Amino acid sequence: MCSEKDPVSCHRMILVCRSLKDNALEIRHILEDGRLETNEAAEKRLMKRLNIPELDLFSGAEELTDQT
Repeated sequence: MCSEKDPVSCHRMILVCRSLKDNALEIRHILEDGRLETNEAAEKRLMKRLNIPELDLFSGAEELTDQT
């Protein structure tokens, strides 16, 4: 568990969740207001924040997510 309000700013989401998702685990983050967010949704928010497209002609979603 982290003390960050937003999982997008948490190093554990970026580092640890990458390894955990390879084990077919459903990862959910507890947001500041108590709602749950899937790791996939958090990754999409991070990609949007970093201006990384969700899709492109040369890379699949997995490769694009790995750029974050």
